[in-house]
Amino acid sequence: MFKFLHGLQSRKDIKELLCQISIMEHAGSDKRKLKPRKKRRDGEFSFTDDLRLGSGMRKELSGDFGRIMDGRQIARSIGKDRIIYSVGDVTTATLLELGYKPKISIFDYRAEKEAAKFPIIERVYKDPVRVRNGRGELSAEMWEAVRDACRKAARVGIRVYGEEDLASLACIYFAKIGEFVVYGMRGRGMAVVKVTREMKDYVEDVVTRMAGISKDY
Repeated sequence: MFKFLHGLQSRKDIKELLCQISIMEHAGSDKRKLKPRKKRRDGEFSFTDDLRLGSGMRKELSGDFGRIMDGRQIARSIGKDRIIYSVGDVTTATLLELGYKPKISIFDYRAEKEAAKFPIIERVYKDPVRVRNGRGELSAEMWEAVRDACRKAARVGIRVYGEEDLASLACIYFAKIGEFVVYGMRGRGMAVVKVTREMKDYVEDVVTRMAGISKDY
C-alpha cells in the first residue's frame, strides 16, 4: 500500500504528495460539495458513520504496506519485546506460535475466505471484543475498538464479523511511531510495517478522504 512512500525524503515531500492525491481524487467527481463526516476529539480523528472505499481508492490501496516476510524472517528481524499489532488469522496464529505477544490481534476465524479454527487464538483470546466490519469498509465499531484497545495495558483480541481488510489502517493510525503492524498477504506471506510519522500522516489522509466520500460510494 505505501511502498511508493519509501522514496520520499521529507515530510514536505509527503504533504506535497497528499495535496496532489487529493486534487486527483476529486478531479473527475461531480461538482457537489462533499462534507467529511468526521470530527476531532482531543486531537484524534473520529467518526460515527461506517466509511467505505470509493472505487478510485481501491487501486491506490492495493499495493503492499511494507516488507513481505515469512515467520522466520520476522523472528530474525523483530525482537520479542517490540510492540506489534497483528491483522488476520494466519498472521495472528503465526506470531503467537513464534512467541510474540501482539498488543492487538484482529481476526475473523476465516482463512482463504473459508471458516477455520485456530486453537492458539481461541486459547489466548478467550473473550475478544466483537465488532462488525464489512468488505471494503472501516466501521466506526472497528475504529473505536482499536482506539480503546491501544489505551489498555493488557493485550486485546478483536473478533470481526465480516472482514478485517482495512483494520490495518486503524492500527497504523493509533500505533506509536516505531511500533509494527503485521498483516497477511494471501499467497505471499506477511506484510511488516514499521510505523513512521509519514505513514501515519498518509493514513489520516486516506481516512479523511473516505469520510468525505462515504455516502457517494
